Amino acid sequence: MQDIAIIIGAARCGTSTLFRYLGQHEEVNTTAGKEPHYFCEGFYEENIEKGRRYEDLWEDGGDVLLEATTGYSKYPYLANVPENMREYGIEPKFIYMVRDPIERFKSHIKYMSWKRPSMDKEELLEVSMYSSMYSSQIKRFLKKYDKKEKYYVMTLEEFASDEGKYVEDILDFIGVERKKVKNMSKKNSGKKVTKMEIYARKFKIYKARKYIPNFVKRAVRSTLSLMSKKPHKEIINMATEEDINIMKKDAKKIKNYFDVNTYLWSC
Repeated sequence: MQDIAIIIGAARCGTSTLFRYLGQHEEVNTTAGKEPHYFCEGFYEENIEKGRRYEDLWEDGGDVLLEATTGYSKYPYLANVPENMREYGIEPKFIYMVRDPIERFKSHIKYMSWKRPSMDKEELLEVSMYSSMYSSQIKRFLKKYDKKEKYYVMTLEEFASDEGKYVEDILDFIGVERKKVKNMSKKNSGKKVTKMEIYARKFKIYKARKYIPNFVKRAVRSTLSLMSKKPHKEIINMATEEDINIMKKDAKKIKNYFDVNTYLWSC
């Protein structure tokens, strides 16, 4: 199999932007989309049972195969990822993007409240907490893949300060020629979502929004935000002070494994 690089997370840390940047390189072959979840518990067993090979996620071409699944760093919500990778027999390089754990936690809840409004609140709170516990997540990979030179760990704050430099560094890390890439707008910009907007999705007319100019959509969303409580606020407020401290302490411990610059974090 060709060389493999995997962006394992964390969610809401710039992984979509990085994935698109790296995909510009002619020697990097990306999957058709992000989040294939091939090695996550449940997905993996079904893939093996149905004879779906990991290699089938890509078309031919490129020196390095690249995929990005932030679900790989959402243990125990999505489990057995490094174990399944080792069983399958791949030897990938891992890219792990992190950010201020509490800011990431809030952003994840906000995004998922918009994307999956029917998701159980307690479940969303838990998976959002797990995903911000970077030390616990990366330790699981280190148990199966212990060579630290196979990991590139950086903060979103660093990446945002000089995207071009870090993209070139990662291209070098995965084993292709360093090359400048075209600038692009961020894929994940936080959306302001209200209960009224969620209610509106139940109607077929909501699907016609793609034909509405963006400036009109922004104006409507701004108006709705003044008329309705934002649903993510309630879930964020469910986190106790103990929960917040657990996330902060665990996230900061990632420095025990990698030289991660966390000076811009609030914790």
